[in-house]
Amino acid sequence: MTTQAAAEYADYSYDHFRGLVKKYQIPRRGPNNNRFAVSDLDRWMSNPNSFCEASVPTRTRKIKKVNM
Repeated sequence: MTTQAAAEYADYSYDHFRGLVKKYQIPRRGPNNNRFAVSDLDRWMSNPNSFCEASVPTRTRKIKKVNM
């Protein structure tokens, strides 16, 4: 379903739903990644944190010491 239809299905405004999609990383489907599966929306609505990405380890930069 489209973003507008998914927002209505979840009972949110279009703009608020778009923010939730980014926050919870709800999977997008279709060739242009602009559709949502009802099964994903149902799972997200029953447990929103099920789509939260686990903390991603950050890379640390190696800093070379300069001897003077």
